[in-house]
Amino acid sequence: MNALKAFVEFLEDKKAEKITVLDLRSTSSIQDYAIIAEVNNPRLLNAIKDYCIEFGESLGYKVHHVEGQNESEWLLIDFDSLVLHLFLSQSRQFYRLEDLWLDKIIKL
Repeated sequence: MNALKAFVEFLEDKKAEKITVLDLRSTSSIQDYAIIAEVNNPRLLNAIKDYCIEFGESLGYKVHHVEGQNESEWLLIDFDSLVLHLFLSQSRQFYRLEDLWLDKIIKL
């Protein structure tokens, strides 16, 4: 849980907003946790993606897969037990991903 909290604090430091953490251990056999965050411009989205990959690896997470390209409005970084969803604000409002797991939202 300390690594998860460190990841949330890291995202806050990098100017991500509206960070939501989901505990998926009882729902998924693949991921333990998901973090959903948003930023307000594409340049910041791509910069945070690169920072998150480096920071995740420093915490001991291994990047399994990255979804989304430089012009995407939704990027996904799969660290196996942790999945990070990074959105531009308007895309997050459109997809409303956390609405699928309202009962899984946790506070750190």
